[in-house]
Amino acid sequence: MAVIYRNRKTLEIRVLPAGIVRVVAPRGTTDRFIRNCLAQKAGWIRKKLAEAQARERLLPKREYTSGEVFLFLGEEVTLTVVGNALLQKATVRLDGQGTGAGRLIVETPSGDRTVIKEALEEWYKQKAIEVFTKRIEFYGDKIGKKPERIKLSNATKRWGSCTSRGTTLLNWRVVMAPARVIDYLVVHELSHLIHMNHSAAFWRQVAEVIPDYREQKDWLKKNGYKLLY
Repeated sequence: MAVIYRNRKTLEIRVLPAGIVRVVAPRGTTDRFIRNCLAQKAGWIRKKLAEAQARERLLPKREYTSGEVFLFLGEEVTLTVVGNALLQKATVRLDGQGTGAGRLIVETPSGDRTVIKEALEEWYKQKAIEVFTKRIEFYGDKIGKKPERIKLSNATKRWGSCTSRGTTLLNWRVVMAPARVIDYLVVHELSHLIHMNHSAAFWRQVAEVIPDYREQKDWLKKNGYKLLY
């Protein structure tokens, strides 16, 4: 369980896609009060944890071999591993995206799963920074606010965050999600440059730019576990 203290009036309990219980509490909240709130919500928490575990069981165990299906911008792409002893380092490229038969091709001098996994993660992170930078530029112009810095996050507890110093952090795994979900997350974090909370004014700001933000937020809640392998 993770407890975060913020400048807010109410306490919030969340069960994250990875099966982690997160409490966001007003500063000064006592441990006793938090325990009482958790006890009152115990049934709901157990239900959500069971749902998270059930979703995780649906995910295939990754072997990083040809034929496995990955996600990129919401589209399923099939992994193809090609051995190439002439290479010094594994390379990754995407072929046939948008055709419904996309392939994520890894050429590697070694069939070691760790080598393939690391190459894929490096590729995803490179694509993530490219996609996030473009969307932040686009929506930053609309909102009138842009971050001082953009950083990739490797967290399993949250998809994005924004610091008071103007740094926007986005989880690289979100590049696997549909483009509209990415747009929602970008606008969500940019809106925090104006409202450092989740007040009604904050959500109005998000809705001005992403009118269907609830749909995208719901996609992350229901499908976020698919991005965590």
